[in-house]
Amino acid sequence: MRNYMRTQNLETIEAADLEIFITGEHTAMGFAGRSRKSFFNYRFNSRERMMEYINTIIEKRTETLKIKEEMKKEQAAKKAEMIKNIKVGDIFYRSWGYEQTNVDFYQVVRKTKSSVVVREVAQNRTETGWAQGRCSAVKDSFLQSSKEELKRINAYGCTGLSKWDGQELHWSAYH
Repeated sequence: MRNYMRTQNLETIEAADLEIFITGEHTAMGFAGRSRKSFFNYRFNSRERMMEYINTIIEKRTETLKIKEEMKKEQAAKKAEMIKNIKVGDIFYRSWGYEQTNVDFYQVVRKTKSSVVVREVAQNRTETGWAQGRCSAVKDSFLQSSKEELKRINAYGCTGLSKWDGQELHWSAYH
């Protein structure tokens, strides 16, 4: 639709990442970013009301893009800090399961510019009740069956993993 609108000889307003086509005396259609689907296609009571609406949309979109850009910079700074703080030997964990809580621990064995290579390590487990208990990682005790896994570093740690703070974690089993 957007490409078709471009082929028509229509009045076009471009601002921020918006492309707005004036399709008639009181009608307009707007596209945002690279979207091929319009986010509005309205008929207005007057041209003044239409232009007022378009100006409001442009202001809101400009503000939204500014906020997104600030968030991007903030996330990049957090990611850079996380990259700096993760060291070979650090322990991460993944907690998962359905009707039970499984916990796997991983140790960083190598670090690249924006990712880490981890291997699963053994864990100490103690039962605190029927089919449940507490567990902690055993550093440098790699499981024989474990393979190296590449994990990207993001602003919050490694993709799919959380940094372990040394405290015991809860586990449970279904059977």
